[in-house]
Amino acid sequence: EGSSYFLVNRRWYTEWLQWVGHPSVQSPQLRPADPPLIADGLDLSQGSAGGSTDGLRPRTHSWTKDRPGEIDNRDLLEVGSATAMKRSLSEHADYEIVPEDAWDLLYEWYGGGPPIKRRAIREANGGVMVELFGLTLKAYRSSDMNGLPKEIIESKYSTIRELKERLCTEMDLEPADVRIWDFFDNRPFASLEEELDSYLHDKRIMDNNPILLEEKDANGQFTFVEEMKNAREPSAPSSVSGYYSSSYHACSADVPTAGSVIQKGACGLTNLGNTCFMNSSIQCLSNIPQLREYFLDLDKEHLNRTAHKTQGKLAEAFADLLKMMWTEGTAKVAPRNFKYQVGQFAEQFSGYGQQDSMELIEYVLDGLKEDCNTVQGPKPYIELKEADGRPDSEVAREALDAYHQRNKSKVDDLFVGLFKSVVRCPLKECGRVSVTFDPFLSAKLSLTSAAEQRGTTLSLLLVRDGVKGYHQVKVRVNKDASVKELIQAAAEEAGEGLEASRCVLVEVWNKKVHQFFEENTCVDSIRAEDNLLLTEVSDATAFHVTKEQRALLSKKRSRFCAYS
Repeated sequence: EGSSYFLVNRRWYTEWLQWVGHPSVQSPQLRPADPPLIADGLDLSQGSAGGSTDGLRPRTHSWTKDRPGEIDNRDLLEVGSATAMKRSLSEHADYEIVPEDAWDLLYEWYGGGPPIKRRAIREANGGVMVELFGLTLKAYRSSDMNGLPKEIIESKYSTIRELKERLCTEMDLEPADVRIWDFFDNRPFASLEEELDSYLHDKRIMDNNPILLEEKDANGQFTFVEEMKNAREPSAPSSVSGYYSSSYHACSADVPTAGSVIQKGACGLTNLGNTCFMNSSIQCLSNIPQLREYFLDLDKEHLNRTAHKTQGKLAEAFADLLKMMWTEGTAKVAPRNFKYQVGQFAEQFSGYGQQDSMELIEYVLDGLKEDCNTVQGPKPYIELKEADGRPDSEVAREALDAYHQRNKSKVDDLFVGLFKSVVRCPLKECGRVSVTFDPFLSAKLSLTSAAEQRGTTLSLLLVRDGVKGYHQVKVRVNKDASVKELIQAAAEEAGEGLEASRCVLVEVWNKKVHQFFEENTCVDSIRAEDNLLLTEVSDATAFHVTKEQRALLSKKRSRFCAYS
């Protein structure tokens, strides 16, 4: 906890591992040390069965693995930012995490950057993790509201006191002369002064959350927020008024905003940062009349507080959110508390990356079902009987009754269904048939054909032999196709007499050839963001090296280097 770590671009890191001969990586793709993108290469005819490498004869170039250049982490960062990471990245696929002392050595040896520093934090559950995505906060001074805000990245497990002290230091202010406010939606939503020792995460401070530092006026008084409150037009209905709060209890709620009355329930949801997937899910659920009416009249006293994870809190948050959305005069709501509660019990939804709407709906329905379950405490074990040729209706009713002895709620009444499964023994002398009915809350329906799901579209830059410049070729192939099939499809798309047998597919990174793709490589292993170059060469077979040939050639090169 508290230790510093650095991120390194995975591609650069792989090149470095290959350069130092680390055993965790395969032998590098061999390529000319004096780089031509298009080269005569090697004569890679097959050796004899005895393992002879006489057929592996260098013709034009000596082959080696280049020393990696400068560390290049720019692909990991958001455009225009020196610290904020792209949220679509994955560890081991896009980046590696190294300790500070390892980074210091790599940076000393190779230079480059920019350095992307992160620290290890202790989570609320006691675990320690490297926090990759801190909260990007924008701080405003009340004396300069028209100026550019101070933008910082802070850990969600920093306290409000730590945030205030850091901002005061960086903005040359005295903490005693400043009050800190949650400035959500560019309005002083609630004071943070009463909760200085609370974590930002627990007080619903989110990514891109504005923060206001209210300074004393010339008379030594705090008047800025009060003046803003008085200047606000008194047009909001009573249910939406009270937006400003001097206490922090308001920050544990969702945030309604008044507007002109269009239709009851015609309420928008604020994007809290890549939360459109969540907002669309909420809108779908809120427009199921039977579900909505139940939660609008929810009796919170009878919620299941013994639920394994949610303990009734998810149902409370959902009910509060629906009441705001379906209050006359509410134009939009920022579902801050609902998102917080979802993230508390389903870690995959705690950040601000895009997620799958259907997965969220499945989680919410399951959580609401448990929170509203009237069967509380230990659930009875019920062993289902075999169908034994009985009618499906009888077996299904039996399975549903058994399910309701363990799960009984309005959510179950509305959503639960049964899948019928039939298993037949393949042995003729047996012929046994087993019929079961399994409960479900949701069923997925594919909106695309199986063929469309298996397909992928890749964009390649084509370089012709003896032709200046290049042009783009887009090809759609099955994900399980081979690189050889991809090259053939690209050659057909390009036309103009391009022969697939004379083409090589390579990945370009950092203005260099990063790797050659072998013909039997699966297309599904190629990422959409990879920079692909299809180049025409005089002898493409020189580039198609099997792993066995590469290993033999690598051993031969090692013996040559030792002899030299």
